[in-house]
Amino acid sequence: WSGLYELSAGSHNWHFQKNERGIYGAPDPSMRVAVLRGGAMLSGRAVLDDMHVAAESVLGVDCLQRTAGESLSPGDMCHELIFDVTANATDFFITVRSPGRFAIFTEHWPKEFDAVEIGTAGAMVGPLATFVHEESHGADDSQHTHEPDHEHEHEHEHEH
Repeated sequence: WSGLYELSAGSHNWHFQKNERGIYGAPDPSMRVAVLRGGAMLSGRAVLDDMHVAAESVLGVDCLQRTAGESLSPGDMCHELIFDVTANATDFFITVRSPGRFAIFTEHWPKEFDAVEIGTAGAMVGPLATFVHEESHGADDSQHTHEPDHEHEHEHEHEH
């Protein structure tokens, strides 16, 4: 899964919570994440599609483990988010030095953790565009698709 977010400079709260079965994900005690600067391309989906190979390379190496409350910064590094299985929710922070668009690539669908939106300056920010890659949980191997029951104004991207 990948999502393109417009983020201001500062610290942004990424909140993950257990599902109705009382577990994170399917269960997933951790999740690999890469946060890359999104560039200046006009189409959000094009950014995610073009960056997919680079993100796979980043996610395929050793990751820096991050536990509850820790920060991750954009860059060519893999972060492994370790969920606090003793708590109903785990928070991480994305620290951004300068505003812009950021492509977030994840090993699992954030929706499995009710974590698609990111908290910024007291408001929740959703992705400008999303892209599900064949390797993602629940994706149809025959095509790239969006998360189930996630509506869009356009076929492959939308504005919030």
